[in-house]
Amino acid sequence: MSDSSNSLALQVGNNLLRNSGASSTGTTLDQLVAAFRRTRQAPIDRIDQRTQALNQSTIFFNSLRTSLRGAVDAASNFVDPATSVSRFQTRTATSSDTTVATVSASSSTIPGQSVALRVDRLATNDTLASKRFTNLTEKNSAFVDKKPLNFTVNGVDSKVTVDFTNVTTNEGALSAIASAVNTQSTIVTATFVRDSSTSGRLLFASKELGADNRLVLDTRTSSSSLVNALGFSGLRQNSPNDPPPPPAAPGAPPPPERDVFTSSRAGFGQATSANLSAQVQINGITVNSSSNTIENAVEGTTISLRRPQAATDAPLAVTTATDPTALANNVRSLIDNYNSALRALSDTRGSRETSITAMRFNLRQAATSQLLSTGTAQVLADVGIRFDDAGILKVVDTDRFQQAVNTNTQDVANLFSQFSSRIQNILNPSLADGGTIRSRSQQIQTELTTLRTRRASAQTTLENQANSFRQQYENLITAQSRAQSQFNSFTRTF
Repeated sequence: MSDSSNSLALQVGNNLLRNSGASSTGTTLDQLVAAFRRTRQAPIDRIDQRTQALNQSTIFFNSLRTSLRGAVDAASNFVDPATSVSRFQTRTATSSDTTVATVSASSSTIPGQSVALRVDRLATNDTLASKRFTNLTEKNSAFVDKKPLNFTVNGVDSKVTVDFTNVTTNEGALSAIASAVNTQSTIVTATFVRDSSTSGRLLFASKELGADNRLVLDTRTSSSSLVNALGFSGLRQNSPNDPPPPPAAPGAPPPPERDVFTSSRAGFGQATSANLSAQVQINGITVNSSSNTIENAVEGTTISLRRPQAATDAPLAVTTATDPTALANNVRSLIDNYNSALRALSDTRGSRETSITAMRFNLRQAATSQLLSTGTAQVLADVGIRFDDAGILKVVDTDRFQQAVNTNTQDVANLFSQFSSRIQNILNPSLADGGTIRSRSQQIQTELTTLRTRRASAQTTLENQANSFRQQYENLITAQSRAQSQFNSFTRTF
């Protein structure tokens, strides 16, 4: 190493020792190198500070994008007044005894209705029982080969083929019939009911409820021997195929519409098919339904029947009203997202962005300016919505808002439609390609990439300088040691 290089390394080393407050005694080379690094760290620190600031900007713009997108999406639910009007038609219906019947409302429910509801009976499935087989271990001679057994429900035919090939007892035959019906029919089910250890019978049932779905055994296309074996021959079904009734005695009541099963005889569960339907009284008016769910008997409501009432039970009270909770929840979504967007635009990290301050101004103005030139609601304040003392938009007058919705729902829907359109027109351009948020985010990412490159280069340069300094200082120490040794040797000689 040249004398000038040695002198420079020694000078740098001494300066580092003085600036770091260390003394040469006991000071390691690693400490010197670390002190040297600190003197060259400032440019890298400035890059790190700028990178940290840009990362904060990235967080800000990501959060801002989320808030603005939430406001735009919430506004989309109200932009079309024709569809958003349903959000203001929130209705509720209540029953005074939900164990008897429950009631639900729709947007078409007329609020303020009150009716007396009595539930006389529920809708049921039609049932048809075979005769009672007293000895299940025997076998009826009809239970052989393959035989048809066909039904009709509400105009739909169901053709079933029963295979008795491997049947050896009445019990096996009844089980085979039930299995064939349940496998092949879409409108009828069958159950083998054992009513004692030695006897049993078949029970057929329509899958759907009510008189419209009454069950008819098609005796024309079913096996006559099978019909006879099950006890259905001559069965009165209120069908065109019924046998003619016997002449009634003078003054005697007419025969029943359908034969009812007894403990031994085949027949239906209900003598009158009309009794298969639900029956209720609404303010004394009789309403029949093939379902236990009755729709629009009271305008816009659905009544779900749970159980019939006794004759001495008082009628239920069914009432309808506007549902303020659901209405508030619908509107709250839009207002909350609006407030979130306004808070995000008010963040001090965006104060230097003129486009962001302009959005904040325009968004706030949208909530206070005249939105419509006609109608009963032209500004949000007309329906009780305005900024509170803390600068938060909210429904500050709930009674006024409720009254506006009740008296002119369409005007309120039109007002919110215009307000929502304003929100989207203000915020959408910044979210689009080339908009403020996307372009600034891209600029930040570009600068971050450049800073990462610059930092890596500066770090490499610093490492090279530190390694060079270490080598020079090691060479200097070696040279000094050699010189000291030579001097000592010269001194001893003379």
